[in-house]
Amino acid sequence: MASAQSVFGRGARVEVSGLEKRADLNAAHATVLTWVKEVRRWTIRVEPSGEVVRVKPINLKLLTPACGPIVETAEEDEPIVLQREGGQALAVYPEKAKRRFEEVSQKYVLSEHTERVTEFFFAASSGRRLTADAFAREFETSEIDAGDFMAWVEVSLAFKDQHMQAPPAAAQR
Repeated sequence: MASAQSVFGRGARVEVSGLEKRADLNAAHATVLTWVKEVRRWTIRVEPSGEVVRVKPINLKLLTPACGPIVETAEEDEPIVLQREGGQALAVYPEKAKRRFEEVSQKYVLSEHTERVTEFFFAASSGRRLTADAFAREFETSEIDAGDFMAWVEVSLAFKDQHMQAPPAAAQR
């Protein structure tokens, strides 16, 4: 069986289906642009609006085959691998993650909600599972933007854990 990535390619014509958060795009026709492997989604251009969105392969139905090879987005930096619960690994490109964090912060004016954002992330210590969907609901963002915002937070925490030493015991008193 072919992988979801190999079914489509640049220029393929597709129909969007099964979206919940963007139900307005269901039944729309679109052209495939690139495969974004970090988020495992296709970037497509929706017709006739020209809107560019990322969509999971399961939400695309092939109408006409690709007219070119698969094109992946180019990244400026090397990925770092973050370990998640359950042994899952996530490759994140730090420069792109930081840029997207800043874009999302500005787009949703999250700087005005720093206390709520901090409380959201501290909720993990009480056993609450942090997901992009939960962040999107809490701060009225798209799930993709929420995931991009959270990726930079994960990179920052991983850096802290790997490179910053705990203060000496005397300083903790």
